[in-house]
Amino acid sequence: VEKSYLSLEHQQTKDNLNRVQTTINLSLANIDIFLKAWSNWDEIYQYVIDKNTKFVDDNLQPDSLAMYHINMILLYNTEGNPVFTKEINPGANQFFPLSNDVARLFQPGGKLRRLVTLPESGHDTVGLIQTDSKRILAFASRRILPTSSVGVASGTIIFGQYINENYLNILKKNTKLKIVLYPIQTINQFPELGDVTSSLTTNDSYRVNVNDKISFL
Repeated sequence: VEKSYLSLEHQQTKDNLNRVQTTINLSLANIDIFLKAWSNWDEIYQYVIDKNTKFVDDNLQPDSLAMYHINMILLYNTEGNPVFTKEINPGANQFFPLSNDVARLFQPGGKLRRLVTLPESGHDTVGLIQTDSKRILAFASRRILPTSSVGVASGTIIFGQYINENYLNILKKNTKLKIVLYPIQTINQFPELGDVTSSLTTNDSYRVNVNDKISFL
């Protein structure tokens, strides 16, 4: 009986992990769907070329992005030069310069530099990455095209969303689960996680702990 109970506990935990993963994937997909509406737009296509301030005044409003939980917007021309790269302070409804750890990701030699100059034949990209300061960033990138989606790209647009406490609260609400985020570099500070580090560095794709919370790393 005990063996069957533990097996059921493990299966339930695996199912819960899958629910979390599915919800995160849906979140990434939603960022990309919102980004597509911006990337195929005549006005932003022209702005990346001529940097007209009217577009910024009329369309680049922090609250219009913050309502979709977007924390940053980055626009680059085809040479990979920044045209508009800002983070968003939703509480103050204003833009501010990119944090250094995020800026480094997109600078020459940075881990996400290739997203700045997507090739004409390349694929649009979504994903997650950890910055130098151990923050986790969800991102989506697309080439900037006319509204018709036909023509040569004028540059690249990238949206970013931090996986922070606000994000986790939304995740908890959507999955009805208790979720704690443990950066892998700090696992040894939590004895209750046991030997999870060794599990994550082997061929196992997940680690199951029988308790009342999901540990997502």
